[in-house]
Amino acid sequence: MQPADLRLFLEAMMHKLSRNKCAELSGDEEELLTRLGLLDEVTCQKTLSGNLCFSTLVPLALKAIELGADPERVSKYLNWVDFEVLVTKYLSKSGLTVFRSIRFTKRRFEVDVVGVDPVSRLCLVIDCKHWKPGYRKGSKLRAVAQEHRSKVEVMARECGFIVPKYPALMRAEYLIPIIITLTQVIKGVINGTVVVPIFLLRDFIINLDYYADLFRDEVLVRNPCFLRRR
Repeated sequence: MQPADLRLFLEAMMHKLSRNKCAELSGDEEELLTRLGLLDEVTCQKTLSGNLCFSTLVPLALKAIELGADPERVSKYLNWVDFEVLVTKYLSKSGLTVFRSIRFTKRRFEVDVVGVDPVSRLCLVIDCKHWKPGYRKGSKLRAVAQEHRSKVEVMARECGFIVPKYPALMRAEYLIPIIITLTQVIKGVINGTVVVPIFLLRDFIINLDYYADLFRDEVLVRNPCFLRRR
C-alpha cells in the first residue's frame, strides 16, 4: 500500500474512532494497524464485545502526519485528554509516579501532567499543547514557554502547599519545565523550558539523565521541598 493510501486509511480510522474511541474493525483493518505498530497495549485493548478501544488517538495521528497528512486537519480528531492520557501512560510505564491536573493552592495555577522519577530525583512538569496553527510561529511558542517556566518557578516556591497532597514531589531535587507538542515545530530549550514533540517523548524519558545534564544550567528549577534521604 502506498503512503497516500495509508494516510487515507489512518484518517478514515480516526474518523471511525472519533466518537468514543471504540469501534468494531474488520480483520484487514486490524492487521494493517498491527503492521503499522499502532495496536500497542499501552494505547488500546479489545473488549468482550469484540470492539477495539483506544485510550488515545495520538499515535494514529502521528503516523498519519508522518505519511503527509495535514496536522491541523488530523488534529480535529484529537482533544486535550488524548495528550494527557498518552503522556501519563508512557511516564507510568517508565516507572515514574504520575499525577494529572495539579493545582496550586495559593495561585490557582494548574499543570497538566507531573511525573516524578525517584531514581534521577527529577520531576517533569508538563504542559500538553494540542495543535494550533499559531504554534507554528516561534514567537507564539516562546511566549508559551516563558509562561510555563514562570508557572514552574511559582510551583517550586509554593511547594509547601502542594506536597501534603502529592508527597512524591519531595523525592525530586529538581523540576524540569516541559512542553509537549503534537508536531516538530521547534524542539530543544526555549526560555528555560524544554520543548519536546510528542513523537520524541519516549526517547526523552529513556534518556532523561542525559537530557537533564545537557540542559542543566538552562532548565532545572531547584525544589525547596526535596527531602534528601540519608
